[in-house]
Amino acid sequence: MLKNLAIIYKFNWEILKEFTLLFNLVNYQTCSNFEFDTELMQQHLSSGGQTPENNCLLLESCGELAGYLYLEPETSIGRVVLNLGMQKKFGQNHNLMIPLLDTGILCAKALRIKKIHVPQILRLVSLDKILLDRGFKKIRTYEIMRCFKEEISKPEVPIGFRSVTLKDIYNIEKFVELQNQSFSGSWGFSPNNIRDIEFGLKMKNTGPEDILILEKEGEFVAYIWLSKSITGTRKAWIKMTGVLPEYRGSGFGKYMLQQGLYNLIPNQYNVIELNVDSSNLTAINMYRNIGFESIDLINWYELEL
Repeated sequence: MLKNLAIIYKFNWEILKEFTLLFNLVNYQTCSNFEFDTELMQQHLSSGGQTPENNCLLLESCGELAGYLYLEPETSIGRVVLNLGMQKKFGQNHNLMIPLLDTGILCAKALRIKKIHVPQILRLVSLDKILLDRGFKKIRTYEIMRCFKEEISKPEVPIGFRSVTLKDIYNIEKFVELQNQSFSGSWGFSPNNIRDIEFGLKMKNTGPEDILILEKEGEFVAYIWLSKSITGTRKAWIKMTGVLPEYRGSGFGKYMLQQGLYNLIPNQYNVIELNVDSSNLTAINMYRNIGFESIDLINWYELEL
């Protein structure tokens, strides 16, 4: 009986250090997610006006933190995302995982949102059967891709355009419009506002100098948003790449990707990763042609309420 004893309780800021260690331990099993320190974790948990005291649950087993679940409500698109993580040594014990998931589902239902989405990285502890038994359906798959490069040539700026950073032209309103228009109608995209972007730019692992923009006569046309390791691993991530709909098909997406790599690699960030929808074959082929390879998958599950 004691071996299966488990307690579920809400997050509190006094255990931020312990939660950060747990999060890193769980997610570094993928060798893909970036590592957090307590400062970055505090920023992450508070992003989007979230209150982790209400949205984050912890699972303790035999005196040790075994897993976590935190909810990300995205009311503008009618969904809440449940992010679930479990230490590998506890992961095969479904008697521990099921109560944590079920508690999270109850919390999500209380928000009166239409859909629950759960992402599951393939290499981590599998919840597939548990989710399917609760009425979830697998609706989407994303590829985690990685590129390792020691050098890259500087790309040529398209004629008539200018390459700048958001730090050079600090116009958050224009950038919000660019991002929202670039991803309008895209699955899982929750439109941003100025406050969202300003908060994101204060994160420890990115800043306005990490948003590269292609501009034409004052109009923001395309962009790439980068983030960098804070632990000295020389690893970086491409958070988002977007092009205005009317400018697609002109190679601007490829240019932004090359410009992003050129921004990173000469500064010794030579392991770069990104996530891409597996149905977006055009983007996947572009990434592969530049040197990215698939290293893992993220399956997304949905429960309609």
